[in-house]
Amino acid sequence: MTLRKKNLWILTAILISGLLVTSCAREDDITDTNGQDDGGMNIVEQTDFAEYINQNVYVGDDFYEYAVGKWLENNSLKQDQRWIGTMSTQEEYMKQFICTVCGPDTKDDVMRRLCDTYHKTGFENDQKVLKAKLDQVDAVDTKENMWTLMAQFINEGYTIPVSLLCDNQLRTVNVSLDFPESLQEFSATGKTLMAYAGMTEEDTVKVMNVIKDWKDMLVKEKIIKNRLSGNTHRYTMSRKELFNLNTLARRAGSTNSMAAILNALQLEDTEKISADKKFIAVGNYLDKLTLDELKWFSKYNIINRDYLFMVAPADYQDDMVEGIGVTEVLTNLVNYPFSPVSIRLSGLYNKTIPVANRDAVTKMCEEFRTTFKERINSREWMSEATKQKAIEKLEAMQIYVGWPDDDTKRADWEVQVPQTDKATSTTYLDICDLFKQRTAIIRNKKGQKSLAEQFYANEIYSSSYTANAFYSPESNSAFILAINLVAPIYDPTKSDAYNYAVLGASTIGHEMTHGFDSDGSLYSKDGKKENWWTAQDKQQFEALQKKMIDNFNAFTYGPGYQCDGKNTLAENIADLGGLYISYDTYLKRLKEKGISEGAEFQRLCREFFRAFGYAWMAKMSEKGWKKYLKDVHSAPCLRVNGNVYLMDAFYDAFQTESGKLYKAPDQRIEIW
Repeated sequence: MTLRKKNLWILTAILISGLLVTSCAREDDITDTNGQDDGGMNIVEQTDFAEYINQNVYVGDDFYEYAVGKWLENNSLKQDQRWIGTMSTQEEYMKQFICTVCGPDTKDDVMRRLCDTYHKTGFENDQKVLKAKLDQVDAVDTKENMWTLMAQFINEGYTIPVSLLCDNQLRTVNVSLDFPESLQEFSATGKTLMAYAGMTEEDTVKVMNVIKDWKDMLVKEKIIKNRLSGNTHRYTMSRKELFNLNTLARRAGSTNSMAAILNALQLEDTEKISADKKFIAVGNYLDKLTLDELKWFSKYNIINRDYLFMVAPADYQDDMVEGIGVTEVLTNLVNYPFSPVSIRLSGLYNKTIPVANRDAVTKMCEEFRTTFKERINSREWMSEATKQKAIEKLEAMQIYVGWPDDDTKRADWEVQVPQTDKATSTTYLDICDLFKQRTAIIRNKKGQKSLAEQFYANEIYSSSYTANAFYSPESNSAFILAINLVAPIYDPTKSDAYNYAVLGASTIGHEMTHGFDSDGSLYSKDGKKENWWTAQDKQQFEALQKKMIDNFNAFTYGPGYQCDGKNTLAENIADLGGLYISYDTYLKRLKEKGISEGAEFQRLCREFFRAFGYAWMAKMSEKGWKKYLKDVHSAPCLRVNGNVYLMDAFYDAFQTESGKLYKAPDQRIEIW
């Protein structure tokens, strides 16, 4: 939604209407545009956010409702919408891009090829290819041979039981073995097994029982969450460690399976491998399976991936198979976790981003780094020794904005058009080829150390067009994905208040502060998990964390849900730190323009906070609210109210000394 500055006659109308819409309105209580508040009333003035503000809500009572209350009242969810708002616009842009690259007019050579290799009779041939893979599994005569075959399928891009991927750990590109904690995709049903693989109903029951036990184990061992949580706007990379092959095999304990699979993958003994800690649990699970159960387990994982990529005409003569077109298959490919086309399409998406936007945001990041350093030096609760360590970490932090400065190596990471015979190949066969290419690229890229190579390693996990930004403590790196370089997150046509609050606070400052939150603070500047704090400073930091937990535990949101201050602690610290850092940087920007005091200065300070409210504007469904019961992020309204009331600058800007959410000076919190 485009923000518009009101003409003078509209401003006059707002001032007049303020007599009616401000709570407890009395003519002699209404404030004017000079910013002088006589107590208990909102300041009514010219603002870029007039169409969002609800003047009936007093700033001291509920700033979020004040900042975006009018929009919340005037907008409703459509059927099946989980949420709408500022950040959800990113998701809509992402969907539009995916629609474009998956459609008949796609400009990408690989996607074009996948469209062109569709044949009306291809589905029957695809079934034969899938059946041949399943026959390979059936032909195995020992568990040892089964583990070798499982490794072969892992090399072909399947998750049986791990995926061979590429990860950026300790500033080096490493081979990574990922368990399904990142995938969380178990979409094939018993009906799918019968329809696509020709299984009998009796066999599907056996297969699904094994998979149910597998999922139950993953949940019990906390390898995946009990309920699948959709994409969140911000997240911290999952924690992994580096092992050599022998150490990794030993971590599997007494299990034969995982050690055999690792050996069959033919990874070098001297190679550092990035992996999760759950090898013992997974190895023990596979060890207890009979040969038949291992086969059922493997078959499910093959079918669970491949049926998503098999084009079945809408009029296909099989009641068991639902029609799925080429566009839907390509959409499945683009959305698939760690998609082989992620890096390629990211490069295509990046070309839609103005280079000037990237340059401006890169400059902002360095402005924020400078401000953050100044704020660290001013922390009275920290000793000089810890301050120095914190500054060293901040200075060492790599901040990736959009794409690498030198993007020429991207082609080395991109899958290419399959070389199979176009006349006889199918979309499905070509996609299988892309997965094999992805594995070959990953194995070839291990050990790379350039900034660009490290960037591409992470782009497999999160593409440029994904509504996301994140911080990786192991590499001490913040990633501002390209989708954040355009509206609604960054908009060069908008005010500094807008960009420093929306992009600056919610993204740049937020991700940088993650390096110093309750979790990121456990890692050194080199990404090693070590204590760089003095004992007293650590105690002071933990006391501040306790205050943050208590602050957010006091909040409810949506239909009466209670915020979990402990679960959301790291994100809340990042939100508050990002807000402080961005506000201070914004004040510097105003000073550069010669604005550092007076009525206009005060108005622009208020604009910053209004913009921050706009950043997290969201209308939620019941399902949307429930998501935040277990999410590590606080609900959007709390990302605003839970933080602005902790800042002296907020009260100074709005000249607020009362209200339901008012906090006395000694109750306010300033960490970073």
